Amino acid sequence: MLETGNFSDKRLMKTHNWFGFRPNGRGFQNGVKQRYGTYATGEAMLADYREWEMGRVIRHALYSETEFRQWVYTHYAEDGDYQGKLIQKLNFVRQ
Repeated sequence: MLETGNFSDKRLMKTHNWFGFRPNGRGFQNGVKQRYGTYATGEAMLADYREWEMGRVIRHALYSETEFRQWVYTHYAEDGDYQGKLIQKLNFVRQ
C-alpha cells in the first residue's frame, strides 16, 4: 500500500511492479519497461519480492521482523517518515 500510493499508481499497477524492481535474475519478471522489470501478475511480483526479502534476511543475518524493518529503514527508505508510515500501514493490514 505504501509503495504504490494505496495502489493508485497506474504505471506500477499495469506492470505489476509494485516495489519498483529493476531487471534482475530471479526469474519472475516477464519483460522490461523504461528500465524497470515487468510482471505478468501480482503473484509473480510478490514471489520476486519474497525472494529478494529472503536474500536480505540470509545475507545480513536478520532474525526478526524488527531487524528486517530496521535494515529497510537504514538502507532503502528515502522518506524520513518511512518508518512511521510503514508501521501505520502494517497496523492497518493486521486489523
